[in-house]
Amino acid sequence: MVAALSGTAALFPQLATTLGITADVHGSLLALARAGAVLAFIGLHYTAFWRQQLWPLWVAQAVAAGAITLFAISDRPGSLRGRSW
Repeated sequence: MVAALSGTAALFPQLATTLGITADVHGSLLALARAGAVLAFIGLHYTAFWRQQLWPLWVAQAVAAGAITLFAISDRPGSLRGRSW
């Protein structure tokens, strides 16, 4: 997980430049990802329902797999239009 996030943080600036994403939007996206991680850790600290159960982990994995699948099948960032099913 740490390696994946570090790789993303290292490679995303080059991808953002190639895609024409401005520096302020790029910084905002990275800050949003880090803020989401901090909020997740705070939420996990104050809740206990997930500590003895596996289903929350399965749900998180399914959501992540679904997001990656949507990214893979989209023709351009932020859109699924133009894809024939």
